[in-house]
Amino acid sequence: MPTKKSRSAIAAEGVAGVFDDDCMRKLARISRLPVVADVARFAQGIRDAADIYARDARSPTVNELHYEIAALQKAATARRRQYDEIATRLEKLSPQARDVLNQRGTRRALRFELPESDTLRDSQRREDARATVARLCELGGAYVEGRKRPSGGRSRPTWRPLLHAPNLHRHVPKRDAERDFVMWLSAAWLE
Repeated sequence: MPTKKSRSAIAAEGVAGVFDDDCMRKLARISRLPVVADVARFAQGIRDAADIYARDARSPTVNELHYEIAALQKAATARRRQYDEIATRLEKLSPQARDVLNQRGTRRALRFELPESDTLRDSQRREDARATVARLCELGGAYVEGRKRPSGGRSRPTWRPLLHAPNLHRHVPKRDAERDFVMWLSAAWLE
């Protein structure tokens, strides 16, 4: 089975290098701008559109945020304490997921924020940091009925935590960044 090629979106730092003056002259010629058009304004509009695309295309979807927070919560509440894994997941946590968890921590009752990963590697403070991560990732929970046995009885109920994460969506919009990019390109041409 052939593998699908995957391309990553342009980084925000690479926009100026890709959309340089030579590229802008070529794009102006390809797009058949009127003679009286302001090419500098057109170029700035395209660079702005590319900046917006670079930011939006690399931001995680709601499902990716959910799974990211779920993995962090699972590591923080594991029976065997996995401080290094929690620290690694905190270091790799996306800014959007960090914002979701820190916003929960700023509520009146909690007053917590995510600890630094170094705190989880310090043997004196790591248990408090782990508890803080678990507290920020969960909103409580409920007991779930155990599975049904062949004998007709059921297993003991188990505690299932309720995550403080965006709900999973069956159909996540995948092309919003590309659609917005095309819209901003057309706006740059019209200006």
